[in-house]
Amino acid sequence: MVAIALIMSPAAYHRQNDPQQITTRFIRVSTRLVLWSMPALALSLCVEFYLICRVIIGSKMALVLAAVQLGVCSFLWFVVPRLRQRSPHF
Repeated sequence: MVAIALIMSPAAYHRQNDPQQITTRFIRVSTRLVLWSMPALALSLCVEFYLICRVIIGSKMALVLAAVQLGVCSFLWFVVPRLRQRSPHF
């Protein structure tokens, strides 16, 4: 719920404040809100994945798969962009 609220906030903010222009302030606020939503979204996806896998394959393997999924999301969403900042050819 938190991730969805954060992701939808830039659209609501834009429509209510200045729908005719895209300002530097809007870009800054939108970027922050989307970045704040990413950990909540990754965590909620992994918990949901864990619960479904637990029913299908059991709790130990489900926990391992959910942890792998969290690692993949974390790597792709947080590590790769940082690597890209350091090396534009990555």
